[in-house]
Amino acid sequence: MSQCVEHLQQLGFALNEAKVYLALLQYNPVTGYELSNKSGIRRSLVYDVLNRLIARGAVYTIAEDPVKYMPVPYDKFLDTVKRDFEHSIETIKEELDQAALPHSLEYIYHIKGARNVRSEMLQIIEQAERELLLELWMPQVGDVRGALAGAQGRGVSIHTMLFTSTRVENPGHNFYHDYMPLEVVATRLKGHHTIVVRDNQEALIGKMLDEDTSWAVTTRDPALVMVAREFIIHDIMIDLLIREFGKDKLIKIWMSNPDIHGIVHERFTDGTQSAASGDPE
Repeated sequence: MSQCVEHLQQLGFALNEAKVYLALLQYNPVTGYELSNKSGIRRSLVYDVLNRLIARGAVYTIAEDPVKYMPVPYDKFLDTVKRDFEHSIETIKEELDQAALPHSLEYIYHIKGARNVRSEMLQIIEQAERELLLELWMPQVGDVRGALAGAQGRGVSIHTMLFTSTRVENPGHNFYHDYMPLEVVATRLKGHHTIVVRDNQEALIGKMLDEDTSWAVTTRDPALVMVAREFIIHDIMIDLLIREFGKDKLIKIWMSNPDIHGIVHERFTDGTQSAASGDPE
């Protein structure tokens, strides 16, 4: 019940308004006196709270002596809240479009917190018109699967590099980064890196850790968007090469080439031991 109170507060209810509305859902019709006892709100306050709820369309009155109160059914009330909220959003957007200066495409915007990163990912996916390229770990797949399905329904081309050893149902074309142990990748990158590139116009690059320390940056800078897009394409090509030639053969080629042995070797070690059996040393 306390969580329901918090959610109502997020919709703009004051604490006492949320408590009174929930009490009315459980006990109705009731007088103000009875409602005070049921909700724990002092009688001197409960009538003021009821009047505010009546004004916002959440409570009915019954003309008896004394007056009794009934809650507007929650599904009907929430539909009203949703319509009002969407209307407000559209109105505010029109006003802000007129007031705001154009954003520079060269800026890099920093986002803190897993919830905010997920929200930004969903907005980018929902804005896609032609193409989405992504790199995701399994915890992120469930967050965006619905939005990806919507994008696919709009005809958006979707290519996703998935960091998992398990084949999953996911909209679009899926590829798998499983040629080295995933714990090695997570250790080397210090978390679950996440990339979303939309229409070759916007990129999100982030690292998902826990709820508070996750972060991301977003940008429309053409150079950075190009690098992020090519990074994903490179990983997809590696997956295709492994499917064609096999993991062991590809690793042997990398590890035996003296020109790149040093930098490639780092990709197959967690700092203490080699993760690749083909290490020539």
